[in-house]
Amino acid sequence: MSRVQGGGLVMVGGILLFTGVLLRWDLVDWIIDTVGLLLIIVGAVIGIVGLIKMVSGGGQSSSDDDL
Repeated sequence: MSRVQGGGLVMVGGILLFTGVLLRWDLVDWIIDTVGLLLIIVGAVIGIVGLIKMVSGGGQSSSDDDL
C-alpha cells in the first residue's frame, strides 16, 4: 500500500463507495430478479428447441448424405 499515492486512494475509495451504494440500492434486486427470470425463460425455450430437434432427427434429411 505504500506505493499507492493520494490519487490512487481517492479512486479506490470512490469505487468502494459506489459499489456499496449500488449494493444497497433496491434497483440491484430488481435487476437480479429480471435476469433470473430471463435465464429461466431462455433455458426453457432452448430446451424445447433441443427436444424438437432430437425428435425430428436434428433437421438432417437422407438427401444430405448424397452430396
